[in-house]
Amino acid sequence: MDEVGERYADQLKHQILGAEVSYADGVVTVALSGSEQPLRAGVDNIYALYRSHPRQLEEILAGYVHSLREMVNNLDFKVTAAQLPSLLPVVRSIDVVDPEGAGPQAIHRPLSDGLITALVVDLPNSMFYLTPIQQKGLGLAEAALFERALANLDAMLPPGPVEFPQSEGIYQLTLDGSYDASLLLLPRVREALAAQCIEPVVALPARDLVVAVSGHNHKLVGALARMAANNFEAADHAITPRLYRWLPAGLEPLQVAVSARLEA
Repeated sequence: MDEVGERYADQLKHQILGAEVSYADGVVTVALSGSEQPLRAGVDNIYALYRSHPRQLEEILAGYVHSLREMVNNLDFKVTAAQLPSLLPVVRSIDVVDPEGAGPQAIHRPLSDGLITALVVDLPNSMFYLTPIQQKGLGLAEAALFERALANLDAMLPPGPVEFPQSEGIYQLTLDGSYDASLLLLPRVREALAAQCIEPVVALPARDLVVAVSGHNHKLVGALARMAANNFEAADHAITPRLYRWLPAGLEPLQVAVSARLEA
C-alpha cells in the first residue's frame, strides 16, 4: 500500500501547486498555504481498487487526484449536509490519533483499551476523517454525527436477522471488506453475536477480518490469539493483535498469555 500512497502523493505535488504533500502510514497530507489545518486523505479505497484492478492504477489515481484537487479549489474544504449519507464509523487503533498534530485529527471516541471509533466521509473518489473544523461547519453535535454514522452503517446490512458464518465454533463478521470491524459498533449485531456465541471473545486484527469464538472454549481462544497476531502482522489495514471479551457494556481487553499463543 505504501508504494501506491507515495505515487498518489507524488501526483498531487504536480497538481496542487504551492502545497506541501507527504505520505505516511496510509494517509496523504496536503499542507496548504494560509490554511490552519492540513488536508488529510486515506489511501485505503485507492489501494482496494488497485487490488481489484491492478492494471488500472493510473486511471484510479487520476480520478482521486482530480477529486482532491477539486476539493482544494473549493476550500475551505467544507463538509456539507448533502455528504452526510457518506458519513460512516470506523474502528481504529488509538495510534491513529496524534495529539501532536502529525496524524489525522479525527473526531473520535474511545472504544476500548487501544481502540477508538472515528468518523470518515467516504466519497466515490476520496475518503477522509471528519475533523472538528468540519464538524463546526456542519453545525451538528458530535453525538448527532455518531448517531448518523451508525444509522448509515446499519443501512448497509442486508434486511432480516443478522447471521454470521460459523465453522466449528468460529464465527466471522463480514460486510464489504472496508467496514467489517465497524459492525461491532451496531447494537443489533452485538445482540445477534451474543445470542449465537456464548460469551464471545473477539479478534479484529484488520478492518476486513473480525472473528469471534466462545470464551468457554479455551482451545479456540488460544487459536484465535495466534490467528490475530499473525494476521495483524500481515494486514494492509491492521487494527490490533489483541483479543477482546464482548460484554454488555462493550469490549474489554482479554489477557492471553504468550505461552497460550504459541502452543501448538
